[in-house]
Amino acid sequence: MKTLIYTASVGLLLAGSMTAAQAAGVLKDAKAPHLTTTAAIPNNSLAPSATYQFDLHASSHPISQLTIDIPEGVRVEKGITVTDQNGRTLDVNTTFSGRKATVIFTQPVVKDENLTIRLNSVITSMEYRQDWLFPISWKSPELNTDIPLGIARISTYD
Repeated sequence: MKTLIYTASVGLLLAGSMTAAQAAGVLKDAKAPHLTTTAAIPNNSLAPSATYQFDLHASSHPISQLTIDIPEGVRVEKGITVTDQNGRTLDVNTTFSGRKATVIFTQPVVKDENLTIRLNSVITSMEYRQDWLFPISWKSPELNTDIPLGIARISTYD
């Protein structure tokens, strides 16, 4: 009986010590741009081509450019598209140099905007379960230096 009470007490203590932000995994009050979600569509590693996407929230800083490091073994065949929270496609200039893709916004993304970035027709060299890591950085019109945004983790399954 003591063991049961002890186990229940420890479980309640651990459950009660988690904050809502840890459980939700969302940075609601973040001051800097941040990634919110990632996905592979379809997420089957045997698909002949897929769309990899990640969403980001611009928060309180405008964004003029994104730099995406493409991992070894991943090829983006049909470029990158960016849509806003209303589903409108934004006008961007995309360049690829080696393993880096640079997305330059013709008009800086305004504060508090939610964006979806899609890597179209992605071909991978692996035909088994894989987690692909895409380091992403951003630039602001006020700052002319790359600032790390985070790592978009795209998972594919057999």
